[in-house]
Formats: sequence, structure tokens, C-alpha cells
Amino acid sequence: MRNILSLFLFLSIIQTVYSQEYSAFGKVIRENGSPVSSAEVILSTKSDSVLVKATVTDDNGKFTLGNLPNGKYALRIQHKSTAAHNETLEINNESIDLGAITTYQNTILIDKIVIVKPLLEKKINKTIINVENSVYKVGQDTYRLLNISPEIQTDNIGNITFRGNESVTVYMDGRKIQLGGRELMDYLKSIPSESIKNIEISSVPSAEFDASTKGAIININTKSNYKYGLSGTVYNELQQHRHFQWNAGMMLVYRKKKIITQANYTYGTGRGFVDNNDRQTFFNRPIQLNQHEDYKEKIGAHNLSAGLDYNINEKNVIGANYILSYWSGTTTGVSTNSIKNTSDFNVDSIYVTKNEKPLTLRNQTFNTFYRYKIDSLGSKIDAGYNFISYNNHQESYLDNNFFDKNNQIMRPGTYLSIKNPLKINIHTFNLDYNKVFKNELTAQLGSKYVISKTNNSIQFFDSLNQVFNPILSNDFVYDEKLLAFYSSINKKWGKWGMNLGLRVENTNYNANSITTSESFSQNRWDLFPSVFVEYKPSDDNTLNFSYGRRITRPPYKLLNPFENIEDPFFISKGNPFLKPYFSNSFELNYLLNKKHNFTLLYQRSTDVINNIFVTNVNSQTISTYDNINDEEMYLASFSTFFDIYKWWNFNAYANVVYRRIKVNNAHPQSYEKATPYIRINNTFKIKDDFFIEINGSYFARSFYSVYDLAPQAVVNMSFRKSFFKNKLNVNLSFNDPFNIKRIRVNVNETDFNRQIENRLAIRSVSLRLSYNFSKGKKNTNREQIQSTNSNEVNRINQ
Repeated sequence: MRNILSLFLFLSIIQTVYSQEYSAFGKVIRENGSPVSSAEVILSTKSDSVLVKATVTDDNGKFTLGNLPNGKYALRIQHKSTAAHNETLEINNESIDLGAITTYQNTILIDKIVIVKPLLEKKINKTIINVENSVYKVGQDTYRLLNISPEIQTDNIGNITFRGNESVTVYMDGRKIQLGGRELMDYLKSIPSESIKNIEISSVPSAEFDASTKGAIININTKSNYKYGLSGTVYNELQQHRHFQWNAGMMLVYRKKKIITQANYTYGTGRGFVDNNDRQTFFNRPIQLNQHEDYKEKIGAHNLSAGLDYNINEKNVIGANYILSYWSGTTTGVSTNSIKNTSDFNVDSIYVTKNEKPLTLRNQTFNTFYRYKIDSLGSKIDAGYNFISYNNHQESYLDNNFFDKNNQIMRPGTYLSIKNPLKINIHTFNLDYNKVFKNELTAQLGSKYVISKTNNSIQFFDSLNQVFNPILSNDFVYDEKLLAFYSSINKKWGKWGMNLGLRVENTNYNANSITTSESFSQNRWDLFPSVFVEYKPSDDNTLNFSYGRRITRPPYKLLNPFENIEDPFFISKGNPFLKPYFSNSFELNYLLNKKHNFTLLYQRSTDVINNIFVTNVNSQTISTYDNINDEEMYLASFSTFFDIYKWWNFNAYANVVYRRIKVNNAHPQSYEKATPYIRINNTFKIKDDFFIEINGSYFARSFYSVYDLAPQAVVNMSFRKSFFKNKLNVNLSFNDPFNIKRIRVNVNETDFNRQIENRLAIRSVSLRLSYNFSKGKKNTNREQIQSTNSNEVNRINQ
């Protein structure tokens, strides 16, 4: 770390000594000599029109463009009431006084100039969906807006998937959103589509991202039109499925001089449900277990985020962000287990378990950053600190009752209570250097250090008298330190572009079971190279090749060896011996006419962590995890955007995934399956402010871990209408109105077969109202600082 810091300081000193910078200043006036206030003053490089500086004139018409290196520039001054003024200026070892610049009244006033970008763009290491000026720019919330990318799909319970079943990591303006699941969904719903510029998607992350970044990266960029004064949005959403849910929230942005503040608050309350139907047949015993579980969930969730950027001057920026996620609720469930004899399938006995689980979660995240802008080309140094405090207190009360086939009490019932508090504290430090050269060359260096501590205890109590059970109880402590360094270089020449990166990570962890005195440790170094190559035969066509090596570390909760008893027949359990596993991805992508996208992907993973089911001597089914298989995946996909008519926008995505799995446990086996997936979205423009959307998807038979996952399908539709110049937006949505979404898994093991069917709260109707407001002058958005603790947050949220 000391050597890296010394290098950064040395480069900064060299840059300061050899890159003297100057200023250009002046005053903008009208023909009659009166000052022009709030005129936009824009300075670009003369050779390639790259934006260098931008400002607005004050009340006296004066402006200053500071910190300018030697060179030739194009100056443009524009105001809605005057014609644009253009001139060339040259900085040559001294500052320039431009004096009074006279602008003349427009003979024709142009309200605005709109530069329309294609909906789909391809860069060297990412795909860009341009929301601004598209049919999706009004009346949506950001969570639903993700669905305009053919490869991304969301549902109404907080799941975001990529290419059908891959996970994602979500950023906003380069900052990792420190939320997951329902909390992330509620946060994104508080942000209107009117404030979104584009969505960037990286299927193979580059070296500056954590090597264990979860799945694809989605970075949502807001428009650079935050204003002096106050602007924001408020929303209210009512949802009805089997039960009722209510969500509300607001986003506020306030800018005054050098300070930008932003705050989000969301609140959700209501009830959810899960229905499970399991049937398990034992091969070595003449019995069949039929289980029906009915879970109801009552929740209340608060999410608050606040951020502040302070521009000390044109070169130095500091900022801080805070997120509080408070979630409380109770899940109540009734599990009815019928034991049948396989000779005649008559009921032999019935066990009924009532399970009540109160849960309180308090997740806090604080991060602060400092940015030094070295030059006008974009070179910079970033330093930051992140802290995560995760407190999860869960209790469980199990009331077991046993009946014979005539519903008579067979034996006395049992009562068991469980207390399971979990605390995780994570500290992350980062230092990054980015150097931009004039010949389309960019170099990056960075480092990161993470300290995490996990304390998870479980306490069992027997009977209503709360008698402590020391045999089942345990206390588990997990400490981990992660040290990472990365470097990358990006170069463009002619039709070609290349990005080469290398990341080095050291993982050192110790795990201890306080009760059993067992300990587990590991210390390892790993290398993660990445390569991106781009070839543009024309402006409309792009060919990209990507390669990256990634690591998947086990989520913290999966390392916990405690047994979580759901009922007398089913137990979930962690595995402290889990190891991280590695994946190598090769991807070839071709974008045709900026509309049609073709992708070929090969990915190989070794020692993959997967969910497995085993039985113990008491015929209890145990759900646990292990590094049990190697896996190969081949993917071919196609997506397209186009307008069938002016009023009908159509986009579609289809892929075929061939997956080969080799299980390396005591009973080696191989599995393979080809799975087609298709997703179609239609947007009908009835009027400029009224749209109808109908979308659907179908996922053929695939894998759940190493087991069979049955086909899934869903159809959704929505109606959105805007009022008062798009300030008030109303959205009526029907999710899975035909009630066809199901999750069915067939578990085949050597000694039993288990068929699982889950029904979730997918089918629903929701009504959303949002109102956007703003007051003030146009200005720029907050600094885009990449958060450095995305890996740790993902492992918590899994």
C-alpha cells in the first residue's frame, strides 16, 4: 500500500510541475451594453471537440474558465434570447482576458436542440441503452425501466435477472446501490424515468471492478440536468395480490453554489405469501412424505439514503453518502406433513408444525470520498472509505403436533424456540489513479483493502419454559481480510480499440466455532486478467471480444454450520468448508445497424457451490451447500429493437443455453441440458402521453443447482398516462394476470426423490402515481464515484 501511495503522489507532483494551467475570462453583453446573465459558456478542444470546461455567466455577465493547459480551443457562448457566439482561442503560457463579448438578438428563437442517439450502443466493454429521448423516457420508474433492455427482466418481488437466470449488481452514477431484493426494488421505484439518461450493461466486468462482482453489472446514469434549487419526485403505489401492499417514497435533489445534496426515502408495508407443496419418496423405505406449507408474511420496511458533494474548487471534490435500511416483519407458517405407506398410499400419520419467525434487520452503510481532478482531459485521483454495519436478529418458534391417520393425538407435542442474531461489520479503503492522455489512451491503477468481521450465534430452547439446549446451540465467528491491486490500459486507434487489465487479490480468513472449538482458515493469492477488443467496420456496426476471469466467494450465511430447523422433517444448514470457485468467460458480440445484437458465450467454472439435499439417519431432509461440480456453459443469443409502426415499438431477446455439469462427489454423475429462453416486449403509443405495454417470457426446462427446474412462463401488461406536461404520471400494471408463473424443482438423489412446487406473490395488480417537480436553473449532476464494497454487499444480500 505504501508503494502504491508513493507512486500516486509522485505522478501527481510530476503532473503539477510539467502541466502549468491558465485561465480565460470575460464578460457577455447585448447590443445595448446590458449584461447577459445565465448564458452558457462552453469550451472544447479545437482538434476533436472534446468538452473541456463549461460554466454560466453571473448576474453581471462575467465568467471565468480556469485551470486550462496550453492549446487551441473552441469557445461557444449561447443563451435562449441571443444568437450563439463562436470563436477560437489559444492558451500560450499566459491567461487571456477576452474583454466584452457582444451577442445579438435571435431573429428566430429555438426552444431546444435534441440530439437523438440510437436506443442501443456498443462500447468496448459495455452495452448502452439510451433512455433519453426514447419512448420510455416518461411515466416509468427506474425499476420497471430496466426491462427495456432485452437481456434484463424484473418481477414485482424484487428479482432482477440477466439473460434469463443470471444475477446482477446494480450501480447508480458509478456508485454501488447498497441494497438488495425488495429494498433495492423500492429504492429504484422512487426514481422516475424522466431523470435517467442511459443504462450501461457489462456482462464481463473489467479489472477496476471486484473480481467477485456478482453477475453482470448494471450502471444507471442520471441526466446531467440537476438544477440550482430543489427538484425531485414523490410516488405512491398500491398493489393487490392475495393480500394488500402499499409503497411510497420520494427523491429530493438540492443544489446551491458548490453543494449538491440528494435524499431518498421509501416506505413499504403489507403482506406477502409463499405456498410450498413437496412430495418426497424414499427408495430404501416404504414411505412417502407429502408436505404442504402455507407461509404468510407481514412486513414494514424503511429505506433512507442521503448524499452530499462539496466542490471545494474546480479540481477538488469531497462527498459522503449514508444509507439506512430498516426492515421488520413476522412470517407465520403452517406445515402439514402426511406420511403415506407406498404399498397402498394410505395416510399413516400427520405431523403439523406451526412456525412463527419475527425478524428485524438494520443495515447501515456510510462512505466518503475525495477526488482530485488532475487535468481537463479527465485524469483524476480518487480515495475513499466505506463502512457497512449489518444487524439481523431472527427468532423462530416451532410448535410440533403429531396425529394418527384418524386425526387423534398420537404423542405429546414438542415446542422449540430459536434465537439467531447475526452481526457483520465491514471496513473498505480504496485508492485509484486514472490518467487520460491526448492520443485516446487511458491508464488506471488502483488498490483496495477490506476488513470484515462476522458474528453469528444460534441458541435453542426446548419447551415453553425456555430450557436452554447446549447441544444444538452454537456461536460462529468469521474474520476476513482482502487486499487487491489492479491496473488497466485502454487504447483506441482507427477502427480498433483494446482494453487490457489485471487484478491481483489476496484473501485471508479465519472461521471459529466457539461452541465446538472447530476452526477453519485460508490464505491465498489469485490473478484475474481481462481482455476487451473492439472493431468498428462502420459507424453502425461493432464487433467485440471479451475475456475475464472471476471468483465467486460463498455468501457469509452459507459458511455458518448451524442447523435451522423448519419442521421435524426439514433442516437447512451451512457449510464452513465452502471454497470460492472460479469462472473463465469468453464472449463474442456483434451489433448490426445499431439495432440487432448477436452474442456467443463460453464459460467454464470449477468447484461450483451448489445447493444439495441429503437425508440423515432420522429420515430428515437437510438442505445444504457444497463445492460439488464443474460446469461448462455455451450461449447463443439474439436481440433486436425496431418500430413496426410509428406507434408500435417492438423488442425481443432469445437465447439457447447449453449447460454441462459434472458432479464430483461420492457418486460422480454428469448432466447436460439445452435451454431456450425468449422474451418479447411491445410498447404501443396511443398518444404522446399515453402508452400500453405488453411483455412476456418463456424459460424452458433448465437446472436448479444440479436438479431439474421445470419450464416457466409469464405475461405482464401495463397502461401509463401522463398529465400536466409529464409532471404527473399514472401507471396501472397487471403482473402475471393469467396466473401461470410457477417454480417446480425435481430433486433426484440416490436414496430419495423430492418434487417441489413453489407459488410466490407474482400475480398482482398495482396502481402507481408519481409527481415530478423542479425549480431553479440547470446545472450538472453529482460526481460519479465507483463504490468499492460491492463484493461485500452482495455476499450479505445473498
